[in-house]
Amino acid sequence: MSKLDSLPLPRIALLDPNTTMARAYLLMLQHKSPNLPVQSFDAIVGIVSERDIETLIRLRESSHTPGELIVANFMKSPVKSVDMHADLGTVASHMLSENINALILLRDGDIVGALTKDDLLHVLVEVIKDDRRTLLESLKIVNHAYTQRIQTPLS
Repeated sequence: MSKLDSLPLPRIALLDPNTTMARAYLLMLQHKSPNLPVQSFDAIVGIVSERDIETLIRLRESSHTPGELIVANFMKSPVKSVDMHADLGTVASHMLSENINALILLRDGDIVGALTKDDLLHVLVEVIKDDRRTLLESLKIVNHAYTQRIQTPLS
């Protein structure tokens, strides 16, 4: 799995800047996505995360409830994006070095999803599992060949 376009992506919801934070949170839960892009006039203008909502809840210094607060006041902007044909390792390195929690994924300029650090961790786990399986299979083959060799009498 070396390209982003090999990753399975769930359908993503787009938020309007005037969406309430409460509605944004519900959409995150429905779509099982901790980050949702904010779109205005066919352009991505920001991104809202579960962390933004958690921060809002912790601040409680405001007399507002999350339902009265809108996404535009809490979204992060500008949003970083990457094309789906990009190399996964390069993207992961960039996200880590720049401390980017989420990137918007584009295919031919259209939004197809978001990539998070958690997604990268899931990919890493799968790679480790695959490598472990490959290593175990290789060891079985070597062990079988060795066993055959020591059981075959020398002429």
